[in-house]
Amino acid sequence: MKARNALLDEWKDVKTEIPNIEGNMESARLIDLIPWMDYEFRVIATNTLGTGEPSLPSPKIKTDGAAREYHYGDGFGYIVAFKPFTEREWRKVTVTNPESGRYVHKDDTITPATQFQVKVQAFNRWGEGPFSSTATIYSADEETGVKEKLNGLREEKKRVRGGKWGKKFKMAMDHVTRGIQSI
Repeated sequence: MKARNALLDEWKDVKTEIPNIEGNMESARLIDLIPWMDYEFRVIATNTLGTGEPSLPSPKIKTDGAAREYHYGDGFGYIVAFKPFTEREWRKVTVTNPESGRYVHKDDTITPATQFQVKVQAFNRWGEGPFSSTATIYSADEETGVKEKLNGLREEKKRVRGGKWGKKFKMAMDHVTRGIQSI
C-alpha cells in the first residue's frame, strides 16, 4: 500500500495491521496514519513473478480522529486572541481546560454587535502551535435584548393563524439568532 496527503508530495509506503496481505483479501486496516488527514491510496500487487503497476489513486479519504487518550497531552490549552476592528492590540485569554468547546468573554464595556477579529492557538508542554486563520464575528446582543426579541416572536406566533405560522416563526427566529455569536 502507498499513500499521500497534503504533507507528502510523493507516494510513501504505509503499514498494514497484517504485514503480508494475501491475494484473496478484500480489505486491510492501515496503521500509523495522521488523524483527521485526507489521504489518497494506491495498491501495488507483488507475487513470485514480480511487482505490478500501482492502481489508480483512490478518492480522498479522511482518517478518523485520534483515540481520546491522545487528544490533548500534558499542559494542553488554548490561547484565544481577539480584538475589535477599531483597535490595534490583541487581547489574549488562556483557556486551560482542553474539554472547552467554546469560550465566552464577558465585558460590560463591549457594545452589542461589535465586529471582532478572533484567532486561536493551541499549546502544550512542548510549546505553542501556530495561530488559526483570523475569523470575523460579532459580539452578542445583551441577554435581555435577545429575550425581549424572542418573547416578541412568541407573541407573533400566537397571532399568526393557519398552517404557515411555523415557517414564519422559524424564519423570524433565524433572523434574530443569525448574527449572535459569542467569543
